[in-house]
Amino acid sequence: QDFGWRGEASHAAGHHAAVITVGTLDLPGRDGPVRSTLPYATALRDMEQDIRTLQLDVVNLYGGGALIRGARDITPDDIDSELPPHADGDSTEGRADILAGFRQRLDAAMTPCEQPLFAPRLPQWRTSLRNAQKRLETLFRKPERHGPEIVEMLGRVHFFLRQDPICTPYLYNEIMDVSGLVHGRDRFGLPQLTEFRQISRRVLDKIRRIDEVMTSADQQAA
Repeated sequence: QDFGWRGEASHAAGHHAAVITVGTLDLPGRDGPVRSTLPYATALRDMEQDIRTLQLDVVNLYGGGALIRGARDITPDDIDSELPPHADGDSTEGRADILAGFRQRLDAAMTPCEQPLFAPRLPQWRTSLRNAQKRLETLFRKPERHGPEIVEMLGRVHFFLRQDPICTPYLYNEIMDVSGLVHGRDRFGLPQLTEFRQISRRVLDKIRRIDEVMTSADQQAA
Protein backbone atom coordinates (compact mmCIF):
# COMPACT_ATOMS: atom_id res chain seq x y z
CA GLN A 1 0.00 0.00 0.00
CA ASP A 2 1.42 3.38 -1.04
CA PHE A 3 -0.04 6.16 1.04
CA GLY A 4 2.57 8.82 0.39
CA TRP A 5 5.43 9.96 -1.83
CA ARG A 6 8.48 12.19 -1.83
CA GLY A 7 8.93 15.31 -3.95
CA GLU A 8 6.24 17.19 -5.84
CA ALA A 9 4.64 14.38 -7.88
CA SER A 10 2.79 11.25 -6.81
CA HIS A 11 3.16 9.33 -10.11
CA ALA A 12 5.64 8.79 -12.90
CA ALA A 13 6.20 11.60 -15.37
CA GLY A 14 3.47 11.68 -18.00
CA HIS A 15 0.79 10.11 -15.79
CA HIS A 16 -2.44 12.10 -15.67
CA ALA A 17 -2.20 12.23 -11.84
CA ALA A 18 1.45 13.26 -11.70
CA VAL A 19 0.84 16.93 -10.96
CA ILE A 20 -0.85 16.89 -7.57
CA THR A 21 0.25 20.14 -5.94
CA VAL A 22 -2.70 21.13 -3.73
CA GLY A 23 -4.48 19.50 -0.81
CA THR A 24 -1.38 17.70 0.39
CA LEU A 25 -0.24 16.93 3.91
CA ASP A 26 2.77 15.32 5.60
CA LEU A 27 2.79 11.81 7.09
CA PRO A 28 5.60 10.23 9.11
CA GLY A 29 8.05 8.08 7.18
CA ARG A 30 10.97 6.09 8.51
CA ASP A 31 13.47 8.50 6.94
CA GLY A 32 11.43 11.67 7.45
CA PRO A 33 8.06 13.07 6.37
CA VAL A 34 6.43 11.98 3.12
CA ARG A 35 3.78 13.84 1.13
CA SER A 36 0.22 12.53 0.99
CA THR A 37 -3.37 13.61 0.47
CA LEU A 38 -6.45 13.45 2.69
CA PRO A 39 -7.99 10.46 0.81
CA TYR A 40 -4.71 8.53 1.15
CA ALA A 41 -4.41 9.42 4.82
CA THR A 42 -8.01 8.39 5.45
CA ALA A 43 -7.43 4.99 3.82
CA LEU A 44 -4.26 4.61 5.89
CA ARG A 45 -6.13 5.30 9.14
CA ASP A 46 -8.85 2.80 8.17
CA MET A 47 -6.20 0.13 7.60
CA GLU A 48 -4.50 0.90 10.90
CA GLN A 49 -7.85 0.63 12.69
CA ASP A 50 -8.52 -2.77 11.08
CA ILE A 51 -5.08 -4.01 12.14
CA ARG A 52 -5.77 -2.89 15.71
CA THR A 53 -9.38 -3.99 16.11
CA LEU A 54 -9.00 -7.32 14.27
CA GLN A 55 -5.71 -8.03 16.04
CA LEU A 56 -4.01 -8.96 12.77
CA ASP A 57 -0.34 -9.81 12.43
CA VAL A 58 0.59 -7.60 9.47
CA VAL A 59 4.00 -7.01 7.93
CA ASN A 60 4.88 -4.10 5.68
CA LEU A 61 7.43 -4.68 2.92
CA TYR A 62 8.67 -1.15 3.43
CA GLY A 63 9.70 0.74 0.33
CA GLY A 64 9.98 4.27 1.66
CA GLY A 65 6.35 5.34 1.88
CA ALA A 66 4.28 6.27 4.91
CA LEU A 67 4.57 4.21 8.08
CA ILE A 68 1.66 1.93 8.96
CA ARG A 69 1.04 1.78 12.69
CA GLY A 70 0.58 -1.78 13.90
CA ALA A 71 2.48 -3.31 10.97
CA ARG A 72 6.05 -4.56 11.31
CA ASP A 73 8.41 -3.21 8.65
CA ILE A 74 10.42 -5.89 6.87
CA THR A 75 12.87 -6.03 3.96
CA PRO A 76 13.00 -8.52 1.05
CA ASP A 77 15.61 -10.48 3.00
CA ASP A 78 13.05 -11.08 5.76
CA ILE A 79 10.41 -12.61 3.49
CA ASP A 80 11.52 -16.21 3.99
CA SER A 81 11.20 -16.04 7.76
CA GLU A 82 7.85 -14.22 7.55
CA LEU A 83 6.15 -16.73 5.25
CA PRO A 84 3.71 -18.76 7.38
CA PRO A 85 4.71 -22.39 7.90
CA HIS A 86 2.85 -24.98 5.85
CA ALA A 87 1.83 -22.32 3.36
CA ASP A 88 1.63 -25.05 0.74
CA GLY A 89 0.93 -28.10 2.88
CA ASP A 90 4.18 -29.73 4.05
CA SER A 91 5.87 -29.32 0.66
CA THR A 92 9.31 -27.74 0.83
CA GLU A 93 9.23 -27.43 -2.95
CA GLY A 94 5.90 -25.62 -2.75
CA ARG A 95 7.27 -23.14 -0.23
CA ALA A 96 10.29 -22.51 -2.46
CA ASP A 97 8.03 -21.95 -5.46
CA ILE A 98 5.98 -19.39 -3.52
CA LEU A 99 9.10 -17.50 -2.51
CA ALA A 100 10.60 -17.65 -5.99
CA GLY A 101 7.39 -16.43 -7.62
CA PHE A 102 7.02 -13.58 -5.15
CA ARG A 103 10.62 -12.44 -5.58
CA GLN A 104 10.30 -12.61 -9.35
CA ARG A 105 7.22 -10.36 -9.31
CA LEU A 106 8.89 -8.02 -6.83
CA ASP A 107 12.02 -7.72 -8.97
CA ALA A 108 9.92 -7.14 -12.10
CA ALA A 109 7.99 -4.34 -10.38
CA MET A 110 11.25 -2.57 -9.51
CA THR A 111 12.92 -3.01 -12.91
CA PRO A 112 12.26 -0.60 -15.81
CA CYS A 113 11.02 -2.29 -18.96
CA GLU A 114 10.65 -1.26 -22.56
CA GLN A 115 7.39 0.60 -23.05
CA PRO A 116 4.98 -1.47 -25.17
CA LEU A 117 3.85 -0.04 -28.50
CA PHE A 118 0.16 0.14 -29.31
CA ALA A 119 -1.68 0.20 -32.62
CA PRO A 120 -3.09 3.64 -33.57
CA ARG A 121 -6.62 4.20 -32.33
CA LEU A 122 -7.47 7.37 -34.23
CA PRO A 123 -8.65 5.79 -37.54
CA GLN A 124 -11.22 3.57 -35.82
CA TRP A 125 -12.37 6.32 -33.45
CA ARG A 126 -12.69 8.86 -36.26
CA THR A 127 -14.75 6.47 -38.40
CA SER A 128 -17.04 5.44 -35.54
CA LEU A 129 -17.72 9.00 -34.35
CA ARG A 130 -18.19 10.23 -37.91
CA ASN A 131 -20.80 7.54 -38.57
CA ALA A 132 -22.56 8.39 -35.31
CA GLN A 133 -22.56 12.08 -36.19
CA LYS A 134 -24.00 11.46 -39.64
CA ARG A 135 -26.78 9.37 -38.14
CA LEU A 136 -27.53 12.04 -35.53
CA GLU A 137 -27.58 14.77 -38.18
CA THR A 138 -30.27 12.80 -40.01
CA LEU A 139 -32.29 12.28 -36.83
CA PHE A 140 -31.97 15.92 -35.77
CA ARG A 141 -33.74 17.08 -38.90
CA LYS A 142 -36.94 16.11 -37.10
CA PRO A 143 -35.90 15.78 -33.45
CA GLU A 144 -39.45 15.89 -32.11
CA ARG A 145 -40.19 12.70 -34.06
CA HIS A 146 -36.91 10.87 -33.47
CA GLY A 147 -36.32 11.51 -29.76
CA PRO A 148 -35.99 7.81 -28.79
CA GLU A 149 -33.61 7.12 -31.69
CA ILE A 150 -31.47 10.11 -30.70
CA VAL A 151 -31.26 8.86 -27.12
CA GLU A 152 -30.34 5.37 -28.34
CA MET A 153 -27.56 6.68 -30.60
CA LEU A 154 -26.14 8.92 -27.88
CA GLY A 155 -26.22 5.94 -25.53
CA ARG A 156 -24.16 3.93 -28.02
CA VAL A 157 -21.62 6.74 -28.22
CA HIS A 158 -21.52 6.90 -24.42
CA PHE A 159 -20.73 3.16 -24.32
CA PHE A 160 -18.14 3.50 -27.09
CA LEU A 161 -16.22 6.22 -25.21
CA ARG A 162 -15.92 3.92 -22.19
CA GLN A 163 -14.81 0.74 -24.00
CA ASP A 164 -11.06 1.38 -24.01
CA PRO A 165 -9.54 1.27 -20.49
CA ILE A 166 -6.40 3.09 -21.65
CA CYS A 167 -8.32 6.06 -23.04
CA THR A 168 -11.14 6.24 -20.50
CA PRO A 169 -9.28 8.25 -17.80
CA TYR A 170 -8.43 10.97 -20.32
CA LEU A 171 -11.96 11.14 -21.73
CA TYR A 172 -13.71 11.57 -18.38
CA ASN A 173 -15.07 15.05 -19.16
CA GLU A 174 -16.33 14.04 -22.59
CA ILE A 175 -17.94 10.88 -21.20
CA MET A 176 -19.79 12.95 -18.62
CA ASP A 177 -20.84 15.49 -21.28
CA VAL A 178 -22.37 12.75 -23.46
CA SER A 179 -24.07 11.31 -20.39
CA GLY A 180 -25.61 14.74 -19.82
CA LEU A 181 -27.04 14.63 -23.34
CA VAL A 182 -28.48 11.15 -22.81
CA HIS A 183 -30.12 11.54 -19.42
CA GLY A 184 -32.69 13.97 -18.10
CA ARG A 185 -33.71 15.57 -21.40
CA ASP A 186 -37.25 15.59 -22.80
CA ARG A 187 -36.54 17.27 -26.12
CA PHE A 188 -33.66 17.81 -28.49
CA GLY A 189 -32.71 20.58 -30.89
CA LEU A 190 -29.83 21.98 -32.89
CA PRO A 191 -27.94 23.18 -29.75
CA GLN A 192 -27.57 19.55 -28.65
CA LEU A 193 -26.28 18.52 -32.08
CA THR A 194 -23.76 21.37 -31.96
CA GLU A 195 -22.68 20.24 -28.50
CA PHE A 196 -22.19 16.68 -29.73
CA ARG A 197 -20.00 17.90 -32.59
CA GLN A 198 -17.85 19.83 -30.12
CA ILE A 199 -17.53 16.79 -27.87
CA SER A 200 -16.50 14.62 -30.83
CA ARG A 201 -13.79 17.08 -31.82
CA ARG A 202 -12.39 17.12 -28.28
CA VAL A 203 -12.42 13.31 -28.15
CA LEU A 204 -10.54 13.00 -31.44
CA ASP A 205 -8.00 15.62 -30.35
CA LYS A 206 -7.27 13.57 -27.23
CA ILE A 207 -7.12 10.27 -29.11
CA ARG A 208 -4.71 11.86 -31.58
CA ARG A 209 -2.47 12.91 -28.70
CA ILE A 210 -2.68 9.46 -27.09
CA ASP A 211 -1.59 7.92 -30.40
CA GLU A 212 1.35 10.29 -30.65
CA VAL A 213 2.61 9.17 -27.26
CA MET A 214 1.78 5.48 -27.30
CA THR A 215 2.66 4.54 -30.87
CA SER A 216 6.04 6.26 -31.01
CA ALA A 217 7.62 5.28 -27.68
CA ASP A 218 10.62 3.58 -29.31
CA GLN A 219 12.99 2.12 -26.72
CA GLN A 220 11.58 4.19 -23.88
CA ALA A 221 11.66 2.75 -20.37
CA ALA A 222 8.32 2.39 -18.60
